[in-house]
Amino acid sequence: MKLFQCRKCKRCFQETEPGLPGSVVEFFPSEPDEVFYDHTCLADVDDPAQEERETNAPLCPKCHTKLALCRHVQHEKLPAGAKLAGTSPEFTEKTIPDAILHRHMAPKGKCGYLVVHKGKLQFVWEDTQEVFDADCKHPIVIAPERYHHVRITGPVAFQIEFYAIPTGGTADPDAIRPGETYTA
Repeated sequence: MKLFQCRKCKRCFQETEPGLPGSVVEFFPSEPDEVFYDHTCLADVDDPAQEERETNAPLCPKCHTKLALCRHVQHEKLPAGAKLAGTSPEFTEKTIPDAILHRHMAPKGKCGYLVVHKGKLQFVWEDTQEVFDADCKHPIVIAPERYHHVRITGPVAFQIEFYAIPTGGTADPDAIRPGETYTA
């Protein structure tokens, strides 16, 4: 799914049929001065390919200006009272454990904090298939007891910090939890 933002009216749009010109629908209603918390316009990121993408970009259905491609980023914060309990080693596209690339959960009673040092990757929630882009400026807070996986998109270096948090609810006893072995 591609997201776009109109630089003129600041509305956001989602591609409905990839490759079909003009196949966009408004992603969520917005006002011109509204701050967008769930994505970042690539025009605001140092990206030399932006001009090429805009050449083929669809037009805004509202004001007929070319749309700028956006990335879907997360702006979550660690829960109050979270205490660092462990950190993974630094992983790259060549050293990432296979379990992280497939459906798994954070360690019991902990949330993860995925920090990218170099490059970028994608983070996917299994229940909704929502995909977030992570880079040096956009870490990912990984909620406990929620299945997810990481998708490598190119050269990357990253770590996962694990934070102990007050728990409630029932843990899935069958969940694969590759982060269990990382301690402070």
